[in-house]
Amino acid sequence: MSNNKPIYKLRDWINEEKLNWKYLSQEPRAVYLFEKHIDKIDWQKLQQCNHNPEIISLLEKYPNKIHSYYFSSNPNAISWLDRNPNNIDWWELTKNPNIYGVFYLFTKYSELHNTKDEYSQIRWSKLLSDAVRYDGIVLFKKFRLIFNFNHFSIDPINLSVFPINTLEQNINNINFNTMMWYKLCEDPKAINILEKFINKFTDYYWQHLCKNPSAIHILKNNIHKLDTCEHWSNLCQNSEAIDILIDNITKIIKFNCVGSLVSNPNAIKILKIIHFKLNEYNWAYLCATGNSEAICLLEEHPDKINWDSLSRNPNAIHILKENLDKINWKEFCYYNPNIVSILEKYPEKINWNDKHGIINNINLFPLLEKNIDKVNWKLIYCSNCKEIREDHRIIDLIEYYVKKSEYAVLNRNTYLLNLIDKMIIWEDLSMNPNIFKLDYEAMAEKFEPLSRELNDYLCDRPHLLTIVYEN
Repeated sequence: MSNNKPIYKLRDWINEEKLNWKYLSQEPRAVYLFEKHIDKIDWQKLQQCNHNPEIISLLEKYPNKIHSYYFSSNPNAISWLDRNPNNIDWWELTKNPNIYGVFYLFTKYSELHNTKDEYSQIRWSKLLSDAVRYDGIVLFKKFRLIFNFNHFSIDPINLSVFPINTLEQNINNINFNTMMWYKLCEDPKAINILEKFINKFTDYYWQHLCKNPSAIHILKNNIHKLDTCEHWSNLCQNSEAIDILIDNITKIIKFNCVGSLVSNPNAIKILKIIHFKLNEYNWAYLCATGNSEAICLLEEHPDKINWDSLSRNPNAIHILKENLDKINWKEFCYYNPNIVSILEKYPEKINWNDKHGIINNINLFPLLEKNIDKVNWKLIYCSNCKEIREDHRIIDLIEYYVKKSEYAVLNRNTYLLNLIDKMIIWEDLSMNPNIFKLDYEAMAEKFEPLSRELNDYLCDRPHLLTIVYEN
C-alpha cells in the first residue's frame, strides 16, 4: 500500500455483511476489504469502474479474473497492458482517461491496431478528439508521427489548439467540406486561423461564424453577406454582437429572429424596445433565465409571466414571495436553489414522495433535518442528483440517529427505532463513499517507522530543531 495514500475503514455502525458488493467493487475506498472477500468481488465492476491504483496488485494475484475488455479502460492498467499488448481491446482503450498512457500504447503497438477498415478510422478519430480536449499541443509534439489530419474529418473537434503553422502545413489534408470546420468557425480561440482562410467560407460557414464572439470585427466588415434568417438568428445569440444588432433591429424583425434574442444575456436592452414581438414561448424562456435584467423586464410586464418557468428562477424569489398562490411548487422544489427561505415557512408544500421533486435539489438539507420523519429515504438514495446521493451529510445524519438507537431500545422508543429502520437501506447505502471514514490508527501505524526515522534524524541535529521552533 502506497505510503502517501489515505487508509479508510467502514464506519462502526455499518454492517459489512449487508452491503452490496456490486457497488462496493466500484468504490476506491473499499480496497482494504477486497483481500478478505475475494469471493464477493464483482470483477467486472472492479476493473471497469474502480480507479484505485492498488487494485492492480490484487488483479495480478488473480490473473484469471482479468478481462481485457473491461481492464483496457482502466487508467491504472497501462503497465499491465504494455506487458500484455495482445490482450488490449483497442476500442475500449480509447475510453481510457489516462490519455498519455493511451497514446503510448497506440504508438508502441501501432501494427496491432492500425487497420484500414472504417472501424479503425472511427477509433482513431475518437482518440484524437479526446487528445485535443486533454492537451492537444503537448500530445502533438510528443506523438507527432501518429497524428494524421485525415482522421479529423470524421469527428467535429476543436482544431484551434494546434499552432496555425501546423494547420497551414497540413492544409491539403484538411477537408473544408466537413463538419469540423463549422465547429472551428464558432471557436473564439480560432480567430487567427479563420482570418487566414475566410476566403474559402461558403454561406454555411458564415452562419456559424455569426456565433463566434471573437469574430465581431469580421462580421462588421462583411455585414452584406449576412442576409438569411440563419445568419441573424445566430447573431442574435452572440453576446458580443449587441452593437451590430442595435444598428440592425429592422433585420431582426424582418427575419423573425426576436425569439433568438432571449438566450442572449446582453440583449435585454433590445428586447425592451421590441418586446411586443415576443411570443409566449419567448416569455417563458425569459422567466426561467437567471439574468437579473430579464427580471426587470418581467416586472414591467407582469401579465406576460409564465409562473411555471418563473418558479425555477433563483433571481425571482422576491416576486414569488409576493405571489405564493401562483408558484408551481413542483418546479420550485426541484429546480430553484433558493428554496429554503420560502419552504421553511410553508413546509406543507413539500412532497417528500415525489421522485421528481425536492429530493433532487442539493439545497434540501436544512429542510431534510427538520422533516426527518417525512422523508422518503429510498428516493433520497436514488436521487437524480449525484451530489445528494453521495453527500456525507446523509451518512452523518443517519449516524446521529443510529447512535440514539441504544437509548431507544432501552426506553422502548418505537418511533425512533422505526425511523432508523426507514433511513437505513443497505443496498443504497453501498453506493455512498461516505460509509467509509479515515482510519487514523492504521495511518499512524503506517507512518510510525518514518516518524521514528525523522525523530532520530532531528535528535542528531539539534540545530535543525531550533530552526523549526523559531519559524
